Amino acid sequence: MPERLREGWLRHRRSLALLAFSAFYLSTQMLLQSLLFEFWTPADIAQAWLDYLLELTLLALLLYGAYLGVDATCTRAGRWTRLAWMALALYLVSWAFMLANALWRSRLAAVPDLSLCAALAGRLAIVPIYIVGVQTLWQRAREMEARESDSRQSADALERESRRMRLQLLKAQIEPHFLFNTLANMRQLYRTDPDQAAPVMRSLQRYLRAALPRVRRDDATLADELDLVRAYLMLVAMRMPARLAYRVHDGSGCAALVFPAMVVLTLVENAIRHGIEPSAAGGRVDVTASTAQGWLSIRVRDDGVGFGAAQIGGSGVGLANVRRQLQASFGTRARLLLAECAPGVEATLVVPMEGA
Repeated sequence: MPERLREGWLRHRRSLALLAFSAFYLSTQMLLQSLLFEFWTPADIAQAWLDYLLELTLLALLLYGAYLGVDATCTRAGRWTRLAWMALALYLVSWAFMLANALWRSRLAAVPDLSLCAALAGRLAIVPIYIVGVQTLWQRAREMEARESDSRQSADALERESRRMRLQLLKAQIEPHFLFNTLANMRQLYRTDPDQAAPVMRSLQRYLRAALPRVRRDDATLADELDLVRAYLMLVAMRMPARLAYRVHDGSGCAALVFPAMVVLTLVENAIRHGIEPSAAGGRVDVTASTAQGWLSIRVRDDGVGFGAAQIGGSGVGLANVRRQLQASFGTRARLLLAECAPGVEATLVVPMEGA
């Protein structure tokens, strides 16, 4: 079989099989006529049925050819314009077929009844026109579903990109906040204890080389965030070893869950800056992660001076960005809770585990 013919057969085989079945099914109508076997012999019935089947098969092929012709011609026409041309073409093919069939049966001896041919053509064309109409509506529904699906995918992609950009912006705002606070602490250390400043500076350099690439990642985990917190507290403890004790404990079992970077670190910074540093005796910072009933809770507690007692006032940028990052990462269900513990303050992050 030539390759071109083979490709055409593979492309149209389902339609041709459907046409063959439809022609066969319609041809069986004549076998259901009453008193048929009383006046005709089985051989005559078989011959008449085969002739009728041949006529229907030929008509089905002509109608399918008309359908393909209009489909190839009306590529730029609207859906309903195409349907109108389809209906007209199918009717004209049916009318021409009935006229030719009448002429062939009469052996050109009589003029066919044009109105009868038109009526019979309408009866024959109504079924393919109905099928084409259903196909048009089905294609319309498929296109609407495809557009709706594309719109949803575009909206989801836009939302993901918007969320990623918001997170990057918030990180860009938080990083200077963290670095400025750390450098301010270093400046104070150089003023009060220059001999201790050099090793702390070296520790800060090592910390920043390890921490900043991790902060830039979009797939940072809870374990990464708590490691960052430990490194920061270790750095602060070197500056004020006699005034700071700390503990970081992860009892949640969620170390691998994706978690926004520097959120917990910002709360620890606030605990040091506004709770421990203003206290003459120093204090302790405890960071604890736990889970309960599908929620992840991270508590940052200090036993410092508490709300309003610190002489150094904050701008609120850190906590505002923490809330924005939580909302961008986990939605409106995530919460940041602040409570006075006497002594000190406890900040708690509560997020749904399925959104982490």
